[in-house]
Amino acid sequence: WVQTRETSPLVIRVTDQTYLGQLFDDLHIRSERIPHFGRNVTQLQQALAQGREVVILGLEKNPELQQALESLCCNPPSVMVNGSLLNYPKARLCLLWPQSKRCTSLPWREAIQSAKPLPEVDMWRSAARRHGIDSDQIPKTALNEIYEIYGKIPKGITQTIGGLPVLTNGGLDNLIVA
Repeated sequence: WVQTRETSPLVIRVTDQTYLGQLFDDLHIRSERIPHFGRNVTQLQQALAQGREVVILGLEKNPELQQALESLCCNPPSVMVNGSLLNYPKARLCLLWPQSKRCTSLPWREAIQSAKPLPEVDMWRSAARRHGIDSDQIPKTALNEIYEIYGKIPKGITQTIGGLPVLTNGGLDNLIVA
């Protein structure tokens, strides 16, 4: 989905180890003799301030960060960082949240519930575009037939090797490159 956007958004990948200070106000020591700190504006701050689209992935893995970023759901979008309220009236935020994961933050949960789901992506067309080829050049029928034929083999025969992996975008990319 991200690759289909007209302009490339800033993609923020959150883990359970990500903390607010990594995303906002990168603080550092400027001088050790006379204690003096500096701060750098992060890419996320620049994107939010300029109205560039920001896509956040993985926020479901980090309930503490969900809570710290809740005010981005409010109007105007803002974040409390190091005791200062940073307003981002031009913010364009897209949160990608797996349907199978429950959101613990009420503002995020309401935002997720009110959002429209992403359209289904045709992985064949998407793979063709990524590799600069016509989608007719991908042997879609042959690959589908391989899976159908494999599915008809008795389980006793395939039990030792297991099933074929689910064909994903990555798997399709590997087949095209091969």
